[in-house]
Order: sequence, then structure tokens, then C-alpha cells
Amino acid sequence: MKNCTALLSVTALILTSCLADHNKPVGVAAVDAQRVINADREPQNWLAHGRTYDEQRFSPLTAINADNVSELGLAWYLDL
Repeated sequence: MKNCTALLSVTALILTSCLADHNKPVGVAAVDAQRVINADREPQNWLAHGRTYDEQRFSPLTAINADNVSELGLAWYLDL
């Protein structure tokens, strides 16, 4: 069993090393000041706490509106 655990650990380490972009931490987006300043150019991304530096907290997306909001439903849940 020890050999299996060691083999799995080494395999995971190798896969992580091969798949990782060594220029940035895994799971971290390349968000810099310029992207936040130009947040309206990519409205599908919420780049900062309040979306923009002035923290307007308003999404310019229009796919969900007053006419279709009643069609929203639960997509998934995890019962803890």
C-alpha cells in the first residue's frame, strides 16, 4: 500500500508540473490595473470586488432582464 501511495503522489506531482503555467500561480487570472480600468470592454468578466475601480457593482449584461427573470431556476446545489 505504501508503494501505491508513493506512486500516486509522484504521478500527481508530475502531472501538476506538466500542466501548470510556470509564469503564474495555478487558478489565478491575469488581472492587472489596465484590465480593471477597461472592465466595460469585457463585461462577461467580473474583474474586481465591485467590478470596476469606482465599484459601481452593476452588470452591463442584458441576457437576463425584467421580461425573462422569472424563467431562472436552480441549476445545482450541494446538501451539506
